[in-house]
Amino acid sequence: MANKTYALEWLQKAYHDLDSANVLFVSGHYRDTIEYLYHQAVEKTFKALMAYKNSPIKKNA
Repeated sequence: MANKTYALEWLQKAYHDLDSANVLFVSGHYRDTIEYLYHQAVEKTFKALMAYKNSPIKKNA
């Protein structure tokens, strides 16, 4: 059974990262931070998919 609640939480976090990156992009600031936030959004989107499929999400040490 899919875990929609947990998946939506990850997607909301990913959206916040994208929104923050877009604010910085529009203002023309902190390109390195923008890249980092985009990367984080992609990772969190994959985690949302894993959560939806009830796959374990491993933490990196």
